[in-house]
Amino acid sequence: MKYCATLSFEGIAKGEWIADYCEIDKKGYICQSPADPRLPVPPIKPSKCKDGYVGYRNSCYSYISKPENQQKAEETCKNLGGHLVS
Repeated sequence: MKYCATLSFEGIAKGEWIADYCEIDKKGYICQSPADPRLPVPPIKPSKCKDGYVGYRNSCYSYISKPENQQKAEETCKNLGGHLVS
C-alpha cells in the first residue's frame, strides 16, 4: 500500500501534512509544470506560468479540485504538460 502526503482539513491535525492512502482514496491534487520561457512576463506580476497556474521558484502549480486516485491524477497532470507534485 502506497502512502501520500495529504494536507489535513479537520481535527487536531488541521493545516498539517499527514500520511494517507494514495491508491484507495480520491483527493484533489496539485500539478507542477516547468515555466514556459516563450510566454511574456507581465510587468506588474512577473510569472512565466500559464493561466490557472501559480509560479513558485522555477515551477508552476495548479490545484485540481476534482478528486482522483494517484494514477489518474498523474495521467491528468501529464496531459496538462506536467506531473503530479511529489
